[in-house]
Amino acid sequence: MAAQEPPTNVPRIEDVLNPSTGHYVVMVRMPTLNASKYPEKPWGTPITSIGLSKQESDRYLDYVLVDVAPMQGTPDLLWVFQKLDGPEWTTKSTGQESLIPQKYRKQITTVRTKQEVDPATEPTAITGNLTSSIVEQQDNTGKATRVDTTEVIQENTNVLEGEEYGTLVTQTVEEKIVVEGTDADTGLDVISSTVDPLGNGKSIKQTKRVKGTTWPDPIDKEVSKEAAGMPPARYRKDLTQTKTTRKIATSAIPTTPALTNKEVAKSYKKETPDRAEETLVVQDFVLNTASVDEAIEQKPFVKIVSRMTPGLTAVVPLTGNGSAKLVWEGPDSNIYENVAEVATAKTGLKGVETDAQQWGKIVTTTNYTTSSTAPLGGSVQLIYNDGSVKIYEAATTSATVSGSTKGIDPNTWGSVTWNGTYSTSSSGEKSRQVWSNGVNNVYLNETSILAVTGITKDIDPNTWGSVTWDGTYSTSTGGEKSSQVWSDGVKNVYLNQTSTLAITGGGYTSATEENQILTETQTTTYGSSPNSGVNTRSRLVYSQNGKNVYENISIVRVAGATKIYAGSVNVNIPATLIDLNLSIFSHKNGAAVYRWEPVFSDGFSGPMAAEVTEYWSTTPSPLVPEVFRPSPISFQTPRGGITIGSCLHGVHNFSIEITGNGDPEYGPQEWAASFPATVPPSSVGMKILADVSAEPYRDGYVIREFYVQL
Repeated sequence: MAAQEPPTNVPRIEDVLNPSTGHYVVMVRMPTLNASKYPEKPWGTPITSIGLSKQESDRYLDYVLVDVAPMQGTPDLLWVFQKLDGPEWTTKSTGQESLIPQKYRKQITTVRTKQEVDPATEPTAITGNLTSSIVEQQDNTGKATRVDTTEVIQENTNVLEGEEYGTLVTQTVEEKIVVEGTDADTGLDVISSTVDPLGNGKSIKQTKRVKGTTWPDPIDKEVSKEAAGMPPARYRKDLTQTKTTRKIATSAIPTTPALTNKEVAKSYKKETPDRAEETLVVQDFVLNTASVDEAIEQKPFVKIVSRMTPGLTAVVPLTGNGSAKLVWEGPDSNIYENVAEVATAKTGLKGVETDAQQWGKIVTTTNYTTSSTAPLGGSVQLIYNDGSVKIYEAATTSATVSGSTKGIDPNTWGSVTWNGTYSTSSSGEKSRQVWSNGVNNVYLNETSILAVTGITKDIDPNTWGSVTWDGTYSTSTGGEKSSQVWSDGVKNVYLNQTSTLAITGGGYTSATEENQILTETQTTTYGSSPNSGVNTRSRLVYSQNGKNVYENISIVRVAGATKIYAGSVNVNIPATLIDLNLSIFSHKNGAAVYRWEPVFSDGFSGPMAAEVTEYWSTTPSPLVPEVFRPSPISFQTPRGGITIGSCLHGVHNFSIEITGNGDPEYGPQEWAASFPATVPPSSVGMKILADVSAEPYRDGYVIREFYVQL
């Protein structure tokens, strides 16, 4: 029997494409009537919500609508569903764009091949004439397409030729495509040759050659005479310099340029193969020799007359001083400055100089002379010589000794007095030369006197008081400590000191700490002995020569405010007997039977909410936590009784009395018992101290009392 066609008014799956594992493309035929139920843009609609059977849609969970297309020959639509993220379609390529310049494109034949291949195929490796290879996967087909492009290039053909003019030589330019690795051109006529690779196995070779293969004549020619530049400023009015530049034909350049007459420079520079530039410099100089300078220099010992005459040659005087100086050198003439000096000596007394000294005076007599002999105890110095006239300066010294000295070196400990006398010979404790002219000498001879006086007082302040050092100066040691303050190698001075201790500081609050538990205040004092006792401590802060200072600290602690807060505590509460209900029953024989029924409040063991009282104290808390002391009740008679385990209870009295002859077993008799109350009698409604803790803190205790409401 043929399968029944599904109705045409419901969606149905037309096709399923499987381009890659796990990612299908589901094609659903959607009747137009059904499609109108969805929004204008239904993209993202799940495949499970379009009306397919659950058996079909469950196979494609998480598939959503990605595209809508018309179906040919029917008004129905084709809805395309995919699972996002969908499969990746990749394109791989190798190669490059054509590297051949545009002007060579007519030499290229391009071949492009296209082939369907497996999507995993790699692009073709680039070798030979292959320029690119692309493998592109086709959507939803499971196939790929590989496109290979090949360029066939004609080499060493269609040479591009050109020419370049305007430089020193006209050049021909050749350019063509060659195989990569081709050598550049060489040869005498090659100006330059380059081979530039294109990166595709080909290169562009460009060669520039001399047109006609013949090089031109030398490019530049120059001839010149070196001059001294411009003459000094005073002679520039006598100089005329002319520079001329003109264009000439290259054929007019002389083979060997030469300078004539007053030409100082001539040069030729070739600009093109046909044109050159000529530069000519001419210099004309006529010196004015009538310009004469005269100078007179007057000195205490000589008079000098100088005359300067300019000339074209050097001229020096036959006698006396003079000079000839070349100040400028021209192309055909020079300038000399010729100077002649005439000196006249002036002899006689220059002067007498007296130099006052502590020890007397020095007298120096100086004369100008033409003799070179030095006076006794004096000196002679040449101060002028022009080759014919010599002048000397002769000085003679003498000394006069007189006077004495008294030098006092003051010090804090006293003084040293040095008594001195000046003499032409040495003596005394110490002697030193203060003057000599090589023949005569002057000495200062000294003798010392030592005076030791004075006292000192040094105070070393401290927070605890001070140390006063009283000192005296002496030529010997003494006191608590002694130090040398002066010595000349024979005589000594010492500072001897004795100390006095003054303890005045202290009595201040050195530290305060306040928190919720307590306030602690530390008071610092100083003394010669340490404190002892509770809440005190001491340390040695100074000790010398048997004298001591101690820092004593007293600590005062004041408890802070009591804190009350909520907490918890473990408690163990026994059961409480609240009541005993008595029932009396009549036996068949007429006797009475007693029965007691107990009523309890349940006990408890475990943590309970507590009210915590916290404070600081120097001693542990005197309070004792509540202790429960339960006890049992047991009262038995032939006519009834009761037995109760340990619990809290009040006072209980029991009594049973049998009277008359109603009881067939017992005659008249009374049973009685009394049970005292426990401690406490009951826990119901009580507020008890369940626990007390004492934690050591700052030489005291933090007390915590736990109260529980039962």
